[in-house]
Amino acid sequence: MFQPEDDVTLTANIVKFNLDENQVYLQEGIYGEAVKNEVEIYADNLVWNLDNKEINADGNVYYKQINPDFNLRGIKAVGKLQDKSIKIEGNEENPVTTLIYPKE
Repeated sequence: MFQPEDDVTLTANIVKFNLDENQVYLQEGIYGEAVKNEVEIYADNLVWNLDNKEINADGNVYYKQINPDFNLRGIKAVGKLQDKSIKIEGNEENPVTTLIYPKE
């Protein structure tokens, strides 16, 4: 899927549209990127709300951002790739891992 106005692309092995809800359901092998904002996300499952452009991801979530340069890993994520706005959640067994790269 590609959303030109925000330069957001999402790919997955399984994609289902629900036009009544205006949502896209992605499963397995999910990769998303907002090229303009230099943001990437990987997950097992993801729901993209086409009205508010918010994503809800779960299962092996990995978020990567440039400028500032950092990575987040957790079990759930909610946010907007085009805004560089994301909330990552973990649990006791899988806490959120954060890796920040200092500027050289």
